[in-house]
Amino acid sequence: MICMFSNVRRYLKSLFSITGATALEGMQQPVTFLLVFTCLELTVLQPMLQLHTLGEGGRLTRDSGLAFMLVFGIFIALFTSGFTLSKEISGGTAAAAVSKPVTRSTFITGKFLGALTVIACFAFCQTFAILFAERCSEHYIETKQFAGYIKDTGCGIAAIAVPAAALVLAAFMNWWKRWRFGLWFFLLLMAAQAMLFFVLGFFARDGKLLSPANYEFAMNFRIISAAILILMLLMVFVSLATAFSTRLHTGAALAVSFAVFFAGFIADSVFGGGNYIARSIYALLPDVQHFWVVDSLAAGGSIPIIYVARVTLYAVTYSLFVLLLGAISFETRDLS
Repeated sequence: MICMFSNVRRYLKSLFSITGATALEGMQQPVTFLLVFTCLELTVLQPMLQLHTLGEGGRLTRDSGLAFMLVFGIFIALFTSGFTLSKEISGGTAAAAVSKPVTRSTFITGKFLGALTVIACFAFCQTFAILFAERCSEHYIETKQFAGYIKDTGCGIAAIAVPAAALVLAAFMNWWKRWRFGLWFFLLLMAAQAMLFFVLGFFARDGKLLSPANYEFAMNFRIISAAILILMLLMVFVSLATAFSTRLHTGAALAVSFAVFFAGFIADSVFGGGNYIARSIYALLPDVQHFWVVDSLAAGGSIPIIYVARVTLYAVTYSLFVLLLGAISFETRDLS
């Protein structure tokens, strides 16, 4: 029994070490925090500049923000999973790691979890950005003094300033204290967004200060369900990029990952029915349409919690299946 607990402890220690190192390396890459910064700023700038509402206040902003989350998240996943793993295998770092008391399956799992940590931090920040952007977009409001369409400009300016302030402060701390720039950019950004989220509850959409008794977030929290589904889709993509990188070089691994991902968009319509072969192909491909259900939020609609739970279970199961295949492939890979 003691020996078993010792082995489990040693396994978890190795897994957490690889996960932490991968996450830290991913956050430290300049392309990662530049992609995060660009995505957040574009999301919040969009409602400040838009001229149409598509018949529903905040819909264009909401859909655009979730689309930004998916597209930028894919590129962040590429650089933190597939690119990093391929580089370590070709550079000999992977061979040095698995020569220690670290199994190859532990190494692959740690790489996946590390990349997923970066994606989760990005999704956390982007979800806040979408909530802020949807709030500052044009909405129709009625008060005793006013009735009409209005934009929460103050919320928009604050949401734009927060990522820039986090970037500047992280750069200053890196220069002054030699703290890790990428890590502290993420930490400062998440803390500042959470603080702004709390402060905005004291202000109405028209900028008036509210009393504590009238504290109100005035945000569309139905967005969170859609954001969780996109995070699950990004997790599937991370597992694909990690698995393919165990055998293919960077360019080929990324190309195949994109091909499988694109096939997932059309899997239901092309392979959903028909003969046994078509159904088998459909079962092997990730059905991306399960994750992109943004239209369900239109006209005050919502995504049922039970649906989010089922899709999350599907994403976790599919990711584990892909990682298992990747681990089997990596076991026979010559790292010398």
